[in-house]
Parts: sequence; structure tokens; C-alpha cells
Amino acid sequence: MIEPRLVTLGDLFSDRGQYQVPIYQRPYVWGKEEQWIPLWEDLRETAQGHLEGKPAAHFLGAIVIELISADPGRVKEYSVIDGQQRLTTLQLLLAALRAVAGESRPEQAEEVGKLLFNEGKHATGDLRFKILPGEHDRPTFKRVLGGDGTSPESTEGIHGAYDYFIGEIRKWVQAEKSAEQQALMLDALQEACEGLLQVVSIQLDGSSDAQVIFETLNSRGADLTSLDLAKNAIFRLAEKEATEEGEVSELHATHWQPSLGDADYWLETIRQGRYNNERADLFLMHWLTMKIGKPARVQHLFADFRKEILQQEPAPTAHELVVELSKDAKTFRSFDDFDEGSDEGRFFRRLRMMDTTTLLPVALLLFRSGELEADRRRRALRALESWLVRRMLLGATSAHYNRLLASLLETLNGQPSLETADTLVIQALRGYSNPTDTWPTDDQVLGQIRTRRLYGWISHKRIRLLLEACELRLAASSKSEQLPFPEKLSIEHAMPQNWPKNWPLPAEEDEEAIAERNERIDRLGNLTLVTSGLNSSLSDSAWPIKREALAKHSQLLVNQLLCANETWGDASIDARGEELAELIVRTWPGPEASVWD
Repeated sequence: MIEPRLVTLGDLFSDRGQYQVPIYQRPYVWGKEEQWIPLWEDLRETAQGHLEGKPAAHFLGAIVIELISADPGRVKEYSVIDGQQRLTTLQLLLAALRAVAGESRPEQAEEVGKLLFNEGKHATGDLRFKILPGEHDRPTFKRVLGGDGTSPESTEGIHGAYDYFIGEIRKWVQAEKSAEQQALMLDALQEACEGLLQVVSIQLDGSSDAQVIFETLNSRGADLTSLDLAKNAIFRLAEKEATEEGEVSELHATHWQPSLGDADYWLETIRQGRYNNERADLFLMHWLTMKIGKPARVQHLFADFRKEILQQEPAPTAHELVVELSKDAKTFRSFDDFDEGSDEGRFFRRLRMMDTTTLLPVALLLFRSGELEADRRRRALRALESWLVRRMLLGATSAHYNRLLASLLETLNGQPSLETADTLVIQALRGYSNPTDTWPTDDQVLGQIRTRRLYGWISHKRIRLLLEACELRLAASSKSEQLPFPEKLSIEHAMPQNWPKNWPLPAEEDEEAIAERNERIDRLGNLTLVTSGLNSSLSDSAWPIKREALAKHSQLLVNQLLCANETWGDASIDARGEELAELIVRTWPGPEASVWD
């Protein structure tokens, strides 16, 4: 049964009760532009209307609660199913009003405080507070509301909201010079908060499915990630399965919180392919794809999770799901932490540079397996990377990657053991016979690099990937120390695009010769890596000037070899293109290479 009531904040917070946010709900994430400013403007306009004798109620939204304890004479305890961000923010707003009123009107501050704290002999410890946020925000919230309500300066989170509302209330009230008028404005704010701001309070009883209601209310909202919805469903299931008090809290504290509790990391917006999503949802998408062996739909992620995981037969227990997701989240996060000088670090860096995430579910499967030795895993990664880079160089379509991914995952998931996963991966890649799926050969790649204009055809990041790989191959063959790549390297043409200024053709110019040179200057053999500052200073300079600057300022081996050329022309571009092409096919061996046997 559902009991909706339209109530004022005075009604909501005057009863002796506490609204508890479950430990598994997300931390406080409301911010200034999206939520705090609109809420303050609503309150200010409502208070202004009250001052002008035109009081009008203002509706703020809905909350969903479930009564969990109502012993006679004690503080009633409610679980917040939905609306925890709104409830927390309203308490911070009232706390800010109490703080400003306390500067000149202590009696009013005490009245407002009754909406923040429960009273009576049973209202002790945490039960003093009307709202008890989740464990992540609880210490900060108690520090802000407790004592004198002071907080360090902050622009985000609970501290940020409290400081913002204090600043806006002071600014609005102190715009009036007389103490009498300021008192009237404080009264108007209190009257607006207690009697004119309204919410719909929906209280559930035991016959209502809180999870279904939670999902319905959040199915179209942008506030919660799909992982938040999944987490809520899993931990509500854990509450039903629990046989001992504290079991759910222990599950959350031991497994989920250490792996997935860092909100700054998991809620960061990341671009992958065409989509901008929070990292939490990208993890869930790749994890679910790995589990079910087919691409999860980013726009229907929780629906797929519920169907494929929660409703499978036999269904996993909540404990099993939490342990598995937490362990895999830790593995997924480690992808960002590998040293870029390692095989693993280069693999994930190159995936980012190619702006492709297709292989991440396969990588997650390879890294989560305890049966696969590290050397074999690195061998599988090198094969996957070679297949991907070689196809990029040929401009091969990526339209079928989802189908190929599903086929590869089906092969790996169908094995009783992943002890030889590297061999399985290589056999699968070698077995793609369709021209749109194949692993390109050396002849195909060399033919493309020798004659293709790369600059303007593939992205700068991908060209940089190729030149960095050549640098690493040169360093390895010369036994030179591998230098870390500066973050801000740009692509420079040895012979500039505006070549007629300082680079005349050796023979009489004609349209065919001009066209050939224009085509040649964008090939790989004429491209190199320089810092942005050096790039702009070189500009369209003649070769002797460029050569001297590169030799003086660049330690990269690709540039040292480039500077070994006393002259630079069409033949030099072709020769260097041959050298770099050989380095590339050695970096990413093809399907016929003996290294895979």
C-alpha cells in the first residue's frame, strides 16, 4: 500500500523521526548550478511573496520513505527509498538559515533548530538528527549541523551547499539596512521554509515493492547511474537474504566500498566512442558484456542487467554479486594504473589513443582469470592490439566489431579453463576469413603505409601512436634508455604543407609534380613528433633551420635519425617511410608471424 501526502517542510521535520539513507545509496552529489541555485531562487521568491502579503505555496518534488521502526515513545525511523539528495539539501538549507538567524536572533535560530534535531530522552547519539545520510557523508553532515554549525570553506558537496546557502541568505537579508527590515526578511524565510515549501511524502508499507518504485522514479532521471540502480537492487536483495544484524553493512564495508566507493573516480564523465558516460556505467557495460557474451546496450544498461543477471536461473545471491562486481571493479580500475612502459600499460594507452573500447570486455575477462599466467595474458593482449592497429592502418570497417567481440567472448567463456586463453585468442583472430574481419598481413600493411596519405586521413592521436611505437622500437634495438613521452607532443611535417615558400621543386614545376608533392608530404615518412612550442617555431622554415632546431631540442630517436639527413626531399620522405613501415610491422606482427606459433 502507498500513502502519498502533500506536506510542508514544517510537517515533515517537526515530528520526532529520523530519515535514514541506506549505506548502499550514492553519496551526496547535488551541485550549485543544477540544484542549489534553483532551490534558493524558489525559496527567495516564496519568501518575497510572503513579505508582500501574497503567500503562495511552492512544490519541491517527492520523497519515498519506508517505516522501519516505530516503538512507542521513541524516535520513529524511516528508510529513504528515493529523495535522499533533496532531503539532505533541505536540511542544509535550514541549517544555513539557523546559522544566519543566530547572528542576531538566537530565539529564531533555536526555533529553526527544532526542524534539524529530535528532542527527548530517546533522541541521543545519531538519533538527534532528522536526517542521517549514508556512511560516506555522515561525518561531514554531523560536523556541519552539530556544534555551532561552522564548516571549512568549500564549493562542493555538503560543505559547499551549506556555505552557499549561508552566503545567499546573508546577501539577501543584509541588502536591507535597518535591523527591523532584516528581522522581517528572516521571518519571511522561516515562514516560507516551514509553511510554504511542500513535498509529496510517499510512505510504503511492507506490501509495496520498494525496488520497483525506486527504479520507476529514477528510470528517466540523470541523477543516478545504471550502476546506482544495480547497486540498490543488489543490496535490497541482500537485506532480504540477511540472517544476522549488520550483515549488509559488513558486505558493503568489506567489498563494495573499497572497490566502488570512490565517487570522484567512478562518477567522472568519460568519453568513449560516441558516448559521454560516467565511468561507473562504462564499467558496468563492459562487465555485463563480458558476462553475457554480447554487447550490453549503454542506453538500456540497467534493464539488461536486471534481465541477464538478476532474473537468470538460478539467480546469484546478493553476496556473490557484490563480491564479483567489487573484485572486477578493482581489476577494471587497475587498467588506469599500469606503468606506460609495461606491455599492459601500452595496451590500454593505445586503446585510448585509438578511441576504441571494443576490447575492454575481453581484457577484463583475461585479467580476472586466475588461471592465465601473466606472460600468456600479455601475449593475448599483443595479438589483440596487432589485429586492431593493422585494421586501423587499412581503414577497415569497425561495423562488425560487436559481432566479432561476441564470437570471441563466446569462445573464451565456453572453455572449462582459460589457462591457454592466448592460444584461443590468436586462433580466433587468425580464423576470421571474411575480408571485413581479417587480420591484415605484412604486405597489406606495408603497401598502405608506403603510399597512403596518413595526415588528414586518421586522427592526430593515431598518428602519434604510430610514431611513438617507432620510437620505442628504435630505443629497444639500440638499447637506448626509453624516455617518457611528454604529454603535449604534436605532429610536425618535416617538409611543411606550405612548401612552395622555402622548398622549391628541383625541376620545372608542373601540375603533376605539384600534386605528387602535395600528396607525399602527408605520408608517414614526412611526419614526426615535436613539442607544441617547437612546432610553432619551426613553422614553414627551410630544412637547415628545422634540422638544427630538431637536433638541438629533441631527444627522440625518430628525430635524431631524421636529422641525419643533410637534405630533405621527395626521395628522403620515401626512404624514411620505408624505415618506419618496417618498424611498425615489427611492433605489431601479423597473423603469419612465427612469434604467435
